Amino acid sequence: IEPNFSIYNQTPPAVATWQIYRKRWMARYWQSKGIRVFVDLNVNKTFAEDNLMGVPAGWSAFATRGYSERLNDIKFELGLAQGVAGKKDILFVVYGGGKDVKIFCMDNGLIHIAEQQDGHKNKKPKTIQTGFLFKEM
Repeated sequence: IEPNFSIYNQTPPAVATWQIYRKRWMARYWQSKGIRVFVDLNVNKTFAEDNLMGVPAGWSAFATRGYSERLNDIKFELGLAQGVAGKKDILFVVYGGGKDVKIFCMDNGLIHIAEQQDGHKNKKPKTIQTGFLFKEM
């Protein structure tokens, strides 16, 4: 997946363009070395269209970050990706986001990759004894 350089709604447009250029340049370089690349769609909606600069029509491998409070954004990004691909059947990966995001992905035929944090929320850390000190893990 392309690197994600943060682009927020208050990011100056020139900076957003630079962030998009950097990740596209890196992705193209990786491709020249035989690495397959997913386009990163995790940017603020303000820059969603700009974020597609350099993505060729017909491209069909995309990824985003999942957040349970932004399911509508994932739907929006899925629509953008399908528009670029020109078809509904695409590779679309969503990383993290917990149970609600996982269910959304299953319902929409998307690939969900759970983050390590998903399984550890609301759990007490394990404590192990190391000599006379206790260490949280």
